[in-house]
Amino acid sequence: MKKLLLSVFAIASLGFVNAQNDTIISHMTGTPTMYGAQGGGYVVGHNGYGDLEKAMKFSSATGTISSVLFWAGWVEGNSASVINVNIYDDNAGAPGSVIGTTTVSYGSIDTTQAGISVIGGAMAYNATANFSSPVTLPSGDYYVSLGFTYAAGDTVGIVSSTAGDYAAAVTNTWEKWSDNSWNDFNSAWGGNLDVALAIFPVVTSAPVSIEGVELDVTTYAFENELFVNSAENLNNAQVNIVNTMGQTVESFNANGTTNRFSLSNLSSGIYLVSISSEGFTKTSKITIK
Repeated sequence: MKKLLLSVFAIASLGFVNAQNDTIISHMTGTPTMYGAQGGGYVVGHNGYGDLEKAMKFSSATGTISSVLFWAGWVEGNSASVINVNIYDDNAGAPGSVIGTTTVSYGSIDTTQAGISVIGGAMAYNATANFSSPVTLPSGDYYVSLGFTYAAGDTVGIVSSTAGDYAAAVTNTWEKWSDNSWNDFNSAWGGNLDVALAIFPVVTSAPVSIEGVELDVTTYAFENELFVNSAENLNNAQVNIVNTMGQTVESFNANGTTNRFSLSNLSSGIYLVSISSEGFTKTSKITIK
């Protein structure tokens, strides 16, 4: 079945208010947009077709998902109504079995956060779904979906990129129809909607090893200095300091087992420290007072 678009709402000036440096955002390129669907509602959300879920495919990884961030372009209705957030394993290139699930109530979405935009009557909010226990990723690819139940007065729309911004939509962007079948966006919308969805899993890498020895690195901040201590010698390891907006604000190279770096250029607050060595990464949190 070929679906038809009805309208386009441009969204601008969005930021990752709750973003962490291990939040996967690379798929969301181009201009944030919302598409209306023929018959009412939104392409990515409630619509006249009765679509149940919208999902993004992500490459295989080792680790866990603790939360999912997303951009809600429109939320209206009962504050107790929920958006279902599901993690699926892969089944021959399409979403398979649910391996983790949580919910976000309409009322819990903070509509007062910085980064709200109102253009053409459309509003966009940073939203966060937290899992009670981290979801262990499968060995293969996985999918993160937002699911919708239909009740009178409820309307949800999720932001996407603009058509043409994401060629991988033919394999990576999916939706579940009212008959519970999964369909890729490219086919569902007549090849006219190759978009990415504003869904961002927060992934924590599992412990990894370098030359058979577990990467054992600790970090802490004291009096505007960062200390990086490693059980094994580091060889030009990349150390990035990332703020809560997902921006890298300082970068260093670490060698040996003990390193000390100045943080005097940074304002007080919470930061994430990402240490990468030989293809592996470990992340920790520091507080600068």
